[in-house]
Amino acid sequence: MSMGRSSRPYFEHDDRDTRTVEVDRRRKFNKRSFRQNRRYGDEGGSYNRRVDYDGDIEMVGVPKRSKDERFKPYQMGSNFKKHKDSRKKNRGKGGSSSSSYRRALPISDIQSSESSWFKIKIPFGQKMEKQYILRTLASSSDVPFVPFQFSYVGNAAVFYVNEVEQANGLKKLNGIITTPSGFKMSIYCQRCPPPVCTLSDETQEKIKVCMSNRYDVAQKLLNLSNFYSDSGLKTEGIYAPLSRFNIFSAVVRIIREHIPELEKLDLSGNKLNRLEPLSGLVSTCKELKTLLVGNNSLSTIVELNFLKGLELQEICLDGNPLCDKFKDQSSYISAVRERLPKIIRLDGKDLPPPITFDLDQTVELPKVHGSYFPSDDVKLLIVQFLEQYYVVYDSGDRQQLLEAYHDHAMFSLFVSKPSSREAGPDEYIHESRNLLRIRDPNFRNKLLKCGVIVVSALSELPASQHEPSSFTVDVGFVSPTLMNFTVSGVFRGVGKTKHKQQLWTFSRGFVVVPQGLGFSVVNDSLFISVASHSQVEAYKLTPVPSPISSPGPSTEKSVIEKKQMVEQFMRQTGMNESFSAKCLEENEWDYQKSALVFNELNMSSLIPSEAFQK
Repeated sequence: MSMGRSSRPYFEHDDRDTRTVEVDRRRKFNKRSFRQNRRYGDEGGSYNRRVDYDGDIEMVGVPKRSKDERFKPYQMGSNFKKHKDSRKKNRGKGGSSSSSYRRALPISDIQSSESSWFKIKIPFGQKMEKQYILRTLASSSDVPFVPFQFSYVGNAAVFYVNEVEQANGLKKLNGIITTPSGFKMSIYCQRCPPPVCTLSDETQEKIKVCMSNRYDVAQKLLNLSNFYSDSGLKTEGIYAPLSRFNIFSAVVRIIREHIPELEKLDLSGNKLNRLEPLSGLVSTCKELKTLLVGNNSLSTIVELNFLKGLELQEICLDGNPLCDKFKDQSSYISAVRERLPKIIRLDGKDLPPPITFDLDQTVELPKVHGSYFPSDDVKLLIVQFLEQYYVVYDSGDRQQLLEAYHDHAMFSLFVSKPSSREAGPDEYIHESRNLLRIRDPNFRNKLLKCGVIVVSALSELPASQHEPSSFTVDVGFVSPTLMNFTVSGVFRGVGKTKHKQQLWTFSRGFVVVPQGLGFSVVNDSLFISVASHSQVEAYKLTPVPSPISSPGPSTEKSVIEKKQMVEQFMRQTGMNESFSAKCLEENEWDYQKSALVFNELNMSSLIPSEAFQK
């Protein structure tokens, strides 16, 4: 029987490992999948990342799926069939499928714009000097070019150009120029965002020279319009756009240090999207009146907040996106004047003068007047009441005020405690009915004293000594049945009070109605606060005499006590020293009795004019 090749499968012995075969199959599948996914990936893949060459990278995520759709990580992209058909078509024309797909578009096919920047990279360029590289490229290229930001990165020489024609001209020199070492110079060209300008000392000096050339000394005008395309900076290979915050801040710093007398600044056409650095001019450029920031990228009127403090009279905003956000011209003008109230010229057009309330420094304010009384009769009535009232109030026995209040009278106390650590009227605070402090309505009503307890509440307040010469009276309303007036002044604590001799200010409002031959109080509201510095300086007096404990006569007065009583009586009555001492002496040095006698005689005009102080 011949031993020819048998068509039967071999089952007796097979030394191949089935696991090895399975692993090999997986490797082939994975390798093929990776290659296909890399070449024909869908829009959600990371291979086809799209770049915005104005400087921002577009973040493209995975396409959204419905809730019920199952995630298929190994599924081919939706464009797989299209790429496959394209590959077959190219193969039919004799072209290579891979090279046809991977071939990049030529630079000349890219539309030119101001934001078209290209990075020129020369491998191993570090072995050659900058002047040699640029001179050789300039002499060999058919298109003149301007190199920006030349530097060495690793072993390569790198610079930037911002025109398509210049990039095309340099790309054509790839592999043509022979270097001194005998190798051909490789030149790679890549689309890129605008370069970053590093502010070295040398760069800042060149920017300063450029600004100096743009400054008009006669008009005090600094013209920085289209600063990024300045020919002087281009010649130096510097790209310094004011739209970059560090460049803008450096320019403002130069203005602040070297030309604080600036009156007009032109920043138009610089793609500015914020004005924050200009706030640095507020403290130095006091003469700046005109600011031109038209044809920029300012999107909101809020940017003008950074100009507050500048005495601007003219501003140009035309050509910015913010101008299109107002429904009419009047709202646009109002929004500008809200932030710059002294603007009289906007976008090259005169505006009506602003309505301001600035006071001329030469105008004198009217003098402060004292008390106000509608008539002499009302004045006499109120003055007599206050003299009698505060003599009793400061006597130490306030129960005698019971006849001065109506049976249904009301009294409320309000205390203003200072926010600082300065001592306040703490002894009054527990009775304060301040509406901002007392939230509980029941407790608030409890602090409102009504009826016969009004005088009892007044008696519980700390002892005091009012300064009559500080009194100011304002009458708000007068009728035959009711009168309202307010008395203001200062007083100090006496006796055993916590803040003895501490000066306080007060304002007290009385509402009175006729009763018998006089009137009675139906409403009494007292406001107490810390005295101002001017009041403290004005009423730095010698210690006041101790309050009189009782209205009865006192025959045991010392010489010092009598002298203090005379001084106090002089301040209260306005009489001179001799007549004041005579009045007190004739009434046995009873202060309250002497005051009552004085009021009666004064009302009857029985006191001679020579008795009063001149």
